[in-house]
Order: sequence, then C-alpha cells, then structure tokens
Amino acid sequence: MKNNEKLLNIIGDMDEQLIPELTHRKKSKRPAIFAVGGGVCAAALMGAIVLHGINRPDIPTSTGDVTLEITSSIQDNTEPPKPTATNSSTTIPPDDPDVSGESSLPIISDEEYAKILEEHRIYPEYELPTKTDANLPHITTEFQQGGMGYGAIWVYDISEYDTPNPWSEAAQLSALPVFKNLSYTGLGGISIYLTEEQMLTMAENVASSLGMTVESTETEKLSDIMRVPPPEYADKVHLVYRVVAECSEVTINIYGDGEITVEFKEPVRLPGNYSFTHHDTSDEQGELTIAYIAERLRGLLQYDEPVSYTNTDRDIYQRQGRRYYVYDSSDDIIQDILNYNLKFAWISPNDDGEFWHIRMCDVLTCSEYLGDYPIITEAEARELLLNGNCIPAVSSESIEEKDIAKVELIYRRDEYIQPYYRYYVDTTDSSLLDAERRGDMKEYCLYYVPAVSSEYLEDITVWDGVFNK
Repeated sequence: MKNNEKLLNIIGDMDEQLIPELTHRKKSKRPAIFAVGGGVCAAALMGAIVLHGINRPDIPTSTGDVTLEITSSIQDNTEPPKPTATNSSTTIPPDDPDVSGESSLPIISDEEYAKILEEHRIYPEYELPTKTDANLPHITTEFQQGGMGYGAIWVYDISEYDTPNPWSEAAQLSALPVFKNLSYTGLGGISIYLTEEQMLTMAENVASSLGMTVESTETEKLSDIMRVPPPEYADKVHLVYRVVAECSEVTINIYGDGEITVEFKEPVRLPGNYSFTHHDTSDEQGELTIAYIAERLRGLLQYDEPVSYTNTDRDIYQRQGRRYYVYDSSDDIIQDILNYNLKFAWISPNDDGEFWHIRMCDVLTCSEYLGDYPIITEAEARELLLNGNCIPAVSSESIEEKDIAKVELIYRRDEYIQPYYRYYVDTTDSSLLDAERRGDMKEYCLYYVPAVSSEYLEDITVWDGVFNK
C-alpha cells in the first residue's frame, strides 16, 4: 500500500470545514453511518429544546398553506457585488445589469423577506444570556488520542488558507460561552434531539422560504440506520434521525440536530460571468460568486448580516480545492465568534459549475447554555502546546515554536460545545505523504488546546502530557 493510501485510510473525524470536496456526486446518497458504542445524554432524548438556558423555545410552526409568490426564474443577470475583504464579502445587492447568461435564483424584495421571517422562520430566535459564577459545572473535553482523527491541510503557503474568523488576540476575551450538546449521542455522526413534528415544520418552512410546497415526506428512524443498535439504545430505535421532504424542485433533509440540506433536482446554472467550481475558480471569482448566490438565498438563509467567503487548501495531487460559505455576522464579538463557528451555510457546485446543494446549521438550536467560562490566553495555550499538553490530530515527536504557522480560536461540538485554540503546525518533514507526491506543498497538522480554564475541566490529569509523548 502506498503512503498516500495509508494516509487516506487513517483520516478520521476531521473538522468538516477543513475537508476538501475532491469529487462531486450527481445524485445524493444516504450518508454512511458507522455505528459504535457510546452513551447518550438522557436530556437530549427527552424534553424540549433548550437554547442558552431558556426552556422550550419554539421551533417556528407552519402558518398553514400560505406560500409566498416568488418567481421561479428571472433574467436579472446582474454584476456581481463588490467584495469588502480578501476572500470574504458582506453580501450586498448587485447593481449593474449584465445579460451574459441566465439564472433561476430570484432576488426577493424586503417586503417578501419580512413576510418570510414572520411566517416561515426556520430556526428560532434567541438571546445570549450571561452566567458567570463559582458554580459553573465541570465539563469534559475530547482527550482521546486519535479521537479527532487525522487533521491536516496541504498548501504551498499558509496564507492560502485564509478565513474571516472574527477572533483575534486583540479581542482580549476573558470568558466565553459553553453549551451542553443536547443532540450528542456518541454514535459516530448520529445526532438525535428534535422531534418528528419539529423536523416536519422546519421542512415546511424551508420549502416556503423558497416559494415551494412540500409534496411528500419520509422519516428515517434510528432502527433504519443501525441494524444492531447498542444495548443501551434498544428502547430508542423509534427515535427519528432524519426527515426527507420532497418538493417539485428540491429535496430537503432535516436532521435530528437541526442541520438542513437542500438539493436542487435540476442544478442552477449561473450567469456566464460567474465561476463556481471546486478547482478552477480564483479567489476574486469565488468571492463574487458566493456573494451573488448568498444574496439570492436570502429568504432561505435568514441571516441578519450575511458574510460570504471562500477558502482553499490542496489535495494529495496538489490540486486546489475551494469551499464556499456564508455565516451570520454580528457586531458583538462573542456572538460573531459563535455564529462563525456554529451558524453558517456551506454551498456547493457540481462538476459542471452549477449550484446544486446547500447545507445549513444553527448548532445552538439543540443546546443548553451552561455559562460563560473563564478562558486561558493564547500565550498560555501556546506554552501548553509547546510542552506537549495538547490534543494531537496526528502523532508528533515534538513541536517547536518556529513550526507554528497560524493559530485561531474555534468552537468544536462533541458532548459539549466549547472553544479551543487550534494551531497549524508545519509537519512537512515528517509528512505521511511521500515527497514526490507532495512536491512543493507544505503540510500543516492541526493541534488543539482547550480554551476553557483547566479548573473547569474534568479530566485534568491529562495535563501531565504523558499521553502526548
């Protein structure tokens, strides 16, 4: 077996925003589920949704058979909006007309948008409370070696991997919110929390936001995706894992953690002056295209301050892979960090450069706010990293200061939704990818240090660093 084949075999639960989409399937397939043993929080399977400590926020309910009259095809073919930053742009309506092609993505008016929010809001609104006291519960963190899988990116230079992450050291944050993930099951990608009724309502609102109606639905239960569930799940096999809603033009999937995917049965061809590909689109073209699409998906995204952006890395063949995102920005730095990590949309082209798929999430929909936890500084986290007190995405002998190319603060979701410092460490010299295949690319492996102060972490014994040596 060649080195690159071994490499692909050990890739695990990598951060989904770092996975290059190397190929595209024309038809959707059911996700591959790998069932493993694990516990489940009883609160995640019983009771109502809890957002930021607020009991039972309502998943918006359908307003009947009212459907907005939104045209399904227009010829507005306008000039792409101007970007406001490198690799990211605040979505603004384009101005100058351009008749170089056709688009079936309509722009909706402010009145239509307001009506969608009033009658077909997809995710519930919530406010972020504040709770800082000595009684904050202890939390666990993902310390199992290999538990986060093999995490690495390949680029010619770290500057290629650019994102509009709102965090910076200049923010000087002393505390950040932590949440209990109520949809967590420990079953390797299976999330269960929302009821069938809530998922059906969400599907109806998604359809209505696109000017469509749901024609048929299908539910997928735990028993449908696990032939032999672990013993502790024997009495829970009736729980709904996914609802599939068919409309005339799209297929909508609603998952138990509130994640939504919308697949267009006939991919949408963009005007000729836009480039929407995984491998052949420049930074500037990508910015213009994702801003164009985001503006036309306004009713579906329902973001107050949408920011669109792209980022790239390379695959094992040195081929650049581009991904397209939109997130709901905020003037509040903490809310902005939460939204960037937990409330975003991932929009995908097909092999012909057409828009065909969108995936949306609002992770806090299925969470319980635990409080604002004191966090360590980046300098403290860096010291822990250099001492080997970190969560390695791949085994390494040691980490030197000169090898740290980049750091950012991110949120991960496992049993708890909590902040980590993520370090990009140059491991080119010890790469599992052979030198001939790697060429001039550099490999940066991802190392994580929990941002929450250690006094609130359960398994504090890991900080002796032994497992990491």
